Amino acid sequence: MKRRSLVLVVLAVALGAALLRVPVWTAQILSGRLARVFHRSVSIGAVRYHLVPLQVEVTDLRIAGATPADEPFLEVPRLAVTPSLAPLFDRRLVLTRVVVERPRVRVRAFRRGGDDLPHITLGGPGREVQIRRLIVAGGELELDHQRVPLDLELPDVGGRLNQRRPGVLAGTFSFGPGPARFGSAPPLSLSTRIDLALEGPNVTIESGSLTGDRTDLTYRGRVSLSPHLGAELGVAGQVDLAILDRHVLASDLGIEGHGQFRGTVRLDQGRLRVAGRLDGTRGSFNGVAVPRYAGEVSWDEKGIRVRGLEASLLGGTGKFEIEVPPAPGEARVDAQLEGIDAEEAASHLFDIGKAGVGAGATGEVSVRWPRGQRRALSGRAALDFAPRADGRTPLTGRLVWRAHEGAQFVEEAQLQTPGAQAHLKGPVSIDRKTDLEVEARSNDLAATDELLLRLRRALGARATEPAGLSGAGVFEGRWRGPLAAPVFEGRFTGEDVAYLGVRWGHAEWVGAFDAREVRPHSLVLRRPGGELWVDGRVQTGDLGDEDGIDARVRIVNWPAPDLVKALGWEVEVQGLVSGEATLTGRRSEAHGAVHLASASGRYYGVPYEDLDVRAALHGRVTEVTAGRARVGRRTCPPIPRVAAG
Repeated sequence: MKRRSLVLVVLAVALGAALLRVPVWTAQILSGRLARVFHRSVSIGAVRYHLVPLQVEVTDLRIAGATPADEPFLEVPRLAVTPSLAPLFDRRLVLTRVVVERPRVRVRAFRRGGDDLPHITLGGPGREVQIRRLIVAGGELELDHQRVPLDLELPDVGGRLNQRRPGVLAGTFSFGPGPARFGSAPPLSLSTRIDLALEGPNVTIESGSLTGDRTDLTYRGRVSLSPHLGAELGVAGQVDLAILDRHVLASDLGIEGHGQFRGTVRLDQGRLRVAGRLDGTRGSFNGVAVPRYAGEVSWDEKGIRVRGLEASLLGGTGKFEIEVPPAPGEARVDAQLEGIDAEEAASHLFDIGKAGVGAGATGEVSVRWPRGQRRALSGRAALDFAPRADGRTPLTGRLVWRAHEGAQFVEEAQLQTPGAQAHLKGPVSIDRKTDLEVEARSNDLAATDELLLRLRRALGARATEPAGLSGAGVFEGRWRGPLAAPVFEGRFTGEDVAYLGVRWGHAEWVGAFDAREVRPHSLVLRRPGGELWVDGRVQTGDLGDEDGIDARVRIVNWPAPDLVKALGWEVEVQGLVSGEATLTGRRSEAHGAVHLASASGRYYGVPYEDLDVRAALHGRVTEVTAGRARVGRRTCPPIPRVAAG
């Protein structure tokens, strides 16, 4: 019994010692096998086994460089492998999870030819390997001292290589379907399968497929490991541009569309380039719908370039040259346009609203802007407008425009609607303030007023109201102030002009006006037998709400009902009046002094003659300070105080 007990103790000690040596033996076996594969010295810091969950952890794995003085070809600070116990009785090796942390691969290409890649030798029959999830975190591929980040998360990775003939290994590689992540972009569900052959430094991809959400591509080609790392693949198939932009390109330009791509993918000394022809439908670029498009597209480390892109958009067609570099680079668009909707184009290009103007634009546009700063626009445009009969106000004319870093200049704008013509020229500053020369003519001021109202709202002034003008006229002056709240200064001459509900006849005006008020420095209104002069300020809002007044008025033989109506007074009076007045406060509650004379008329139905009145206005009360009038055959003295409203 004692001998048996001793034997058991010895066996237990030996087994325990063996178990303690398993990690060391594993490190030695793994480093030896890797050394035979790569023909380089291999070192491993440690191997650890974890039982719950079952996991093998390898730390400080290094595969040496081409010479002892070179940095390591491969460094992996930590490699964690979680095996699966399911396929124990076949030749498959199934790993539930493989995590490679901060790997660094170094490759140099020599000027005289060749590189320092190790010569790989795989011996024995191939064995299928399946990795249900492969994660590469914080890695780097250093090609001739240029670093390429490596961050991947690939599902269901699998592969197998067999010897096809001496010196040639062939087999398959696949992953997915499942989420794959490219850098910091959101994960994308993909799957791929590749049939390949490995001969010396060359890998031939005999056939491959890449499938995902609305994406189905096939590819074939060659990958070269010497004299430098490179690849050239032919690619063809269906691609969804929105998915590509969101998960790979990350251009933040809202690229969308269902396209057919045929082209090449090249890798040359660490530089990846995709180039080919893209034809598609239901596209979108920066929010602009592009129903059909076709052109040459390329993508590399310098960004996206599109050449000879012919597209239908905005109700017309265009031919485009586009460059979109990585942020913070400068994007550029050069376009030849034919019949596109001018209002839609201006809305997208300048980030403004729509005024209901119908025109097709034809001409050339060349613009550029820093990525993410579309308002810092620079460029030129020359466009001719043709009217569109689509229910909007038809517009004809021509626009020549330029911009520099957001500051704009209208070199020429000749615009015409059925009721008006306008010529504009001048700058619009980067903070959207205008100083435009304006020469405008309208044979329908009411229609022009309504169009200007829509234009102001499109430019950002939401709480605007019509000025209330009608008639016909000519304005010469300047358009100043913020783009969303224009101020017009200059000279106006009009015929059959109506304002504040009154038809004033011929008008000659010098001053300024905006959406809220008219500021005449000299306003002369004439109708047969009568004249009226106004200087000052009159707000055009409703009575009691933005109806301020600060004006000096001189009157010659003007109908009294017109004046009462314009001022909003509730006084019943008839007859021609002459005189002068100074008015302040509100139209609804005016203050000031009035001197009026009238040869004859009626006051609340009572006829009078030889009226001469001086009065002081105190809001809703009028104080008659002096005056006379003859009613019938009697001359009446003035009444000291009269309620006017």
